[in-house]
Amino acid sequence: GVAWTMRSLRRLEQDKSFNVHSVIGLQATVSLGIPAGAAGTGKVHLVAHDRFQEFDAVTRGDAIASGTVVYVVDVQSSDTLVVSRTASLPEE
Repeated sequence: GVAWTMRSLRRLEQDKSFNVHSVIGLQATVSLGIPAGAAGTGKVHLVAHDRFQEFDAVTRGDAIASGTVVYVVDVQSSDTLVVSRTASLPEE
């Protein structure tokens, strides 16, 4: 539950060897819907380095509903990922 997630996030913060860029290309599942066009953030869950992790997420395309499988295509900040429905960046 929530307590397990919080402990995992604390361990992540303590693990200085974790590089957020290492999640680019991984699949994630949207847990909180993501607004279209980077207008706001949602949340995604993924498994990286044998750990379940949660990140804030934005998309450059259309809105993405909760439960949708997406791909991490870029890193916006240390705790915010850019995701897409496809494994490559959408045409700009």
